[in-house]
Amino acid sequence: MQEYQDENLVEEVPVVKKRMNSKRVAGLLLLVLVGFGSWAYYQKFGIPTFNKSTPDKKLSEADQKALVSNYLAQVGKHMILPQGDEPVVATVDNPEALVKQQAFFLGSVKGDIVLIFPKTQRAILYSPSRNKIVNAGPVIAGNQNKSDTGSGDTETVKP
Repeated sequence: MQEYQDENLVEEVPVVKKRMNSKRVAGLLLLVLVGFGSWAYYQKFGIPTFNKSTPDKKLSEADQKALVSNYLAQVGKHMILPQGDEPVVATVDNPEALVKQQAFFLGSVKGDIVLIFPKTQRAILYSPSRNKIVNAGPVIAGNQNKSDTGSGDTETVKP
């Protein structure tokens, strides 16, 4: 009789399995898919910006003009540009070496653009990656010193 009483005391507890809510699973799956899609798009196309010229690629004259006008449009959003002066465009490849030569390039990074306006003798250092004008100032070809004769001629001295 003892055994019978012990069996009655032990009750079976039903096992309850918790299931994840189907809305949570769908939301998590959607989040993972959007994240993966964004990462894949960034890896393939990068951040959308205007075309950058590369030294390895030779651009046609029409492409070069389009590139220059695109740079002018971007820089023109930040400052008033010289009118009637077609700029010469250069790309910063080694900012450390340029900073050692001229303080104008302080704060530049690889890939920045220099717009040089020869008629108005102005230079603008623009960073497309940061969408900022890093520096702007007059163009100075080198150290200009008056000669001792007082004739007013200038002499360019290379450092």
